[in-house]
Amino acid sequence: MNLMYNELINKEVKPMKKRFTYLVTAALLLVCFAGGVFAQSDNHDVTISIPTIRLLGVYDGSDGSSFSGQTLTITVADPSNPGDAITDPSDNSLYLRYTVLTASSTPQKITSQITAGDAVPAAIDLNVTATIGGDGAGDQGTGSTQTLDGGAAMDLITSIESCWTGVNNTSGANLDYVVDIPADPSSLETSNTTHTITYTIVDE
Repeated sequence: MNLMYNELINKEVKPMKKRFTYLVTAALLLVCFAGGVFAQSDNHDVTISIPTIRLLGVYDGSDGSSFSGQTLTITVADPSNPGDAITDPSDNSLYLRYTVLTASSTPQKITSQITAGDAVPAAIDLNVTATIGGDGAGDQGTGSTQTLDGGAAMDLITSIESCWTGVNNTSGANLDYVVDIPADPSSLETSNTTHTITYTIVDE
């Protein structure tokens, strides 16, 4: 009796095992097939545009405010004693800030220029010295001293690469203006004149 029962059970289980194996195999094939259908790839381009940037402005070192369009007054001081020489008046309260982004093969420079034909009074010179500051980053160039005489633009700061000067009150190139009084004052006369000085970033 038991032998017959076991044979009957084995006959029924074997077909079930085969059907289960077929089902598992079919499921795996379906998964593989589905994976082959939906495993796709795609792409697109990204263009990174880095433009040429030239920005500059003159700022008051006392409070960091813009000095654009304002007037800096440099006054010859009275001597302390009768017979004293008249000393050169100066002012270094302004700073030239700038941001430059350029190709390595195209360094920039900043020129200084009094409006053409607007010469300073006879017998004196108006000099400006640009001293590069310690804030900011990058190669901010090399400063120099130039005499502003109402003629051609002068190269005040040269060899500027990509950089920025910072935005603190005294960030940027310090502008030190000096009115050069002649040793022989015989041709020196009183005057009160205003001159427009323009700073420009251009290719070197």
